Amino acid sequence: MFLRVPRNAATDHPVPYPSTTPTDLPGGYDGHSVTSSTPNSAPPPPPPALGVDFGERRIGLAVSQGRVAVPLETLERRTDRAAVGAIYDRATRHGCRVLVVGEPRGLDGSRGDAADRARRFGAKLEARCALPVVFVNEALTSVEAEERLRAAGVDPSRHPERIDAVAAQILLQEALDRGLVAAAEPPPEDGDTATDIAPETVPEAPES
Repeated sequence: MFLRVPRNAATDHPVPYPSTTPTDLPGGYDGHSVTSSTPNSAPPPPPPALGVDFGERRIGLAVSQGRVAVPLETLERRTDRAAVGAIYDRATRHGCRVLVVGEPRGLDGSRGDAADRARRFGAKLEARCALPVVFVNEALTSVEAEERLRAAGVDPSRHPERIDAVAAQILLQEALDRGLVAAAEPPPEDGDTATDIAPETVPEAPES
């Protein structure tokens, strides 16, 4: 197979090709395919996170698996100290690096006493776990959780503890979808993770 070289019609001299590099021509000079240098890979998954649906009686928990949140369990709250310790245990066990706490707001986005209470509890979690805490508006998450349970054939009135875990799943999924979990993770320092923190080195939260 011969390649026809273009020539100047007036002078009959060959017309030079424009200056190129091997990647400018299809297949390169040697006929092999050329891989584009533009990255086309998907962004890395967000760090493992724990969702917390805080309540005075029960606390729902959910954990992330890649970009998907799944219900974990529901804790019975007796004191903040005991609840924070239990959540620290779950966060460490699942290697979580971000905590997502539900913040109950009004339908107009306003914060009241319940939101302030959730933020105080979140501050205790942050101090105990030494992890960043992200707050997500949890308005109507319980209503949506009940609807999901009914759709799955579960009666929420007979299993109220499942409502809290599903509500935690909903607020955690929102944080994942909005990129809040990935944005909250601090840059690594010497390979430290949440599991590197010994319990005795973390200050205890004040009793409530």
